[in-house]
Amino acid sequence: MPPTYEQFNLLDLRHDNELYEESHFESFPKGGRTNIYGVTTFSSILPPTKSSRSLANLYPQARHTLISSFTGLTGFLSDEGRWKRVDIELPKENGEIISIDAFEVAFENETSASLVVATSVAKIDEETHESRFFLNIYGLSCYNTTIEANFDQLPEHFQQIPLDYVPAQISHLKLNRSSPSDTGFLLCGSDGKVHVYHMPDGKEGFEEIPTSEIGELSSLADESLNILYIKSYQIQDKKVLVIGCQDGHLLVNIAQPDGTSQMYKKRLYSPVLSVIPFTTSSQPTADAKINLLVACAVEYACVYEAVDTFGLTKSCSLEKCGEFDSILCAHIGDVDLDGQQEIILGTYGQQLLVYKYDVRLIDRLAFKLVWKRAFAYPLYHIRDIDLDLDGLNELLVTSMYGVHILKVDLAKSRDRLQSVILFLKEKKIQREMQLLSVVPIEADPAPSEQGESSVQADESSEPAEDEDGHSSPQENDGIDEESASIHSNTPSDRSQ
Repeated sequence: MPPTYEQFNLLDLRHDNELYEESHFESFPKGGRTNIYGVTTFSSILPPTKSSRSLANLYPQARHTLISSFTGLTGFLSDEGRWKRVDIELPKENGEIISIDAFEVAFENETSASLVVATSVAKIDEETHESRFFLNIYGLSCYNTTIEANFDQLPEHFQQIPLDYVPAQISHLKLNRSSPSDTGFLLCGSDGKVHVYHMPDGKEGFEEIPTSEIGELSSLADESLNILYIKSYQIQDKKVLVIGCQDGHLLVNIAQPDGTSQMYKKRLYSPVLSVIPFTTSSQPTADAKINLLVACAVEYACVYEAVDTFGLTKSCSLEKCGEFDSILCAHIGDVDLDGQQEIILGTYGQQLLVYKYDVRLIDRLAFKLVWKRAFAYPLYHIRDIDLDLDGLNELLVTSMYGVHILKVDLAKSRDRLQSVILFLKEKKIQREMQLLSVVPIEADPAPSEQGESSVQADESSEPAEDEDGHSSPQENDGIDEESASIHSNTPSDRSQ
């Protein structure tokens, strides 16, 4: 029997390994550890290793992960069958890493590219014993080769920019939509400003440019915000810039394709550590609504519904998220392979929480806690990425001292896929029956014929039968109406 509507949409994941199983744990070298800003993911057109050169056409944009730990970097390069781990030890004089970000710039021939990695670091002055802060930007050019072949050369080419503020998160932003290579780094810090670093044409180094020159950031030029989280997302044809601040301020700027934009602001009662715009479907339509996940440090996470329509006025909280200490990280992804995106939270209380969108509710947005898993250390970062290029994403959970790699159980994935197919078939049958139930009834017979029928009905107390001995259509009217009522109450799919 196919699963019922409730069984399909509300998982009963009672055990830690119900859907994902931990296949590997990768510890950081020399006992290093990371923080909430120490992980970044980038896409690359280059094959990661020599063995994957032949797969370049199958995986034109493989995704890779870089994680900082004290004075070193650990890279997880996606590759067929098994990912490749690469450890790079940076010189101690470069400083202790606070945050990291990376992006790739492809050359015109699409067989070569340059990987740009930025780290904010802290150094102790040997004379004054005071902390000094810098932005280190590394460049790695790969010409007709692999990432692995040149990765150890990353520390050889870098630019160091002194900072007069304590740096926090780093992210990047495309400054010019018409030029994909025109990308700059955004760095927020203790001075309450957003700093933009960009490489001008014809120059070899990065320079800071005024925030007022960037359309999405121009409204922040005169603001003083202690920003903890800032990132730009591309959802369909809209560009969404989100900002979370230490004093609880939440800012969302939605830029339309025609150049117009709308800024929404709200003050929350807790520091905002993660802000992620998303659609409920993993394959959104052009008119899909943009929801907003907001995770705060003090035991609070919520979802704002359709911010592109309602702004920050309609929200729903996530149940039990405050029972496991502070929420340090969040992620959006389809972890149960049903086409609907789930919310994943990581807490200082060492818990991974997964929330599923409840499609039964057609009048409001709601999510239900369907899975939780305990770890040994606080969780700092969550990402789903296809590390072994088998078509199924692994779940990378970064904790204080290493990376947990959780793989989807293939047998359960097969069963899940079969359940999805059966469910879709059942829904198709329900829709067809619903359409049949609203087909208009044929016109009533002529008045003279109705009169004869009523006279015949009065003359006999027995139910009217046709020539074959079946009951007359009038007796089935009640059944048809009841059937139509049942089908009309079938929950319809929420518009994505």
